[in-house]
Amino acid sequence: MHDSVFGYVLFVPVAIIVLLILAMVALEYTEQDPRNPIGAIPKVVLDYVDNSTLVTVVPVGVHRYDSIHINYTVDEEDFFVNATNRYTLDTNISDPLFTLNITVITEGDHYMYNCTVRVAIETPDTVYLWVLEEGDDEAERHRVPYTLLAEWRDMSEA
Repeated sequence: MHDSVFGYVLFVPVAIIVLLILAMVALEYTEQDPRNPIGAIPKVVLDYVDNSTLVTVVPVGVHRYDSIHINYTVDEEDFFVNATNRYTLDTNISDPLFTLNITVITEGDHYMYNCTVRVAIETPDTVYLWVLEEGDDEAERHRVPYTLLAEWRDMSEA
């Protein structure tokens, strides 16, 4: 009888410790973000709202970025909008001609988008963006909202 009582006294604390360790491992596993490389790709949305161009950076999926930088130049004056540990970032640009540089960093990945934008308002309901992307020879006309994916860059090139 004493052996069975001693066995229960030893078994119960060991079982509780094992269950607590398993619970902690399960909680740690569920708190981690799933690794979805496609969902981490940043989308850039250019829209024209209330007489200004709205530039928005947002992930394709649900992903928090280490840092997002929207830099733009208007008449040789530089402007910067930055955020860390965010899902999205946006800014309004009121000038109809600007150069845009977007950089997004997440873990070991680095995304960039560079272009020059000219806003062409044909009617209040018809707005086009003439976008000259880095490396292109000619600007392309796009209706608003214009959505594109940022280009992945190797961090060692940066």
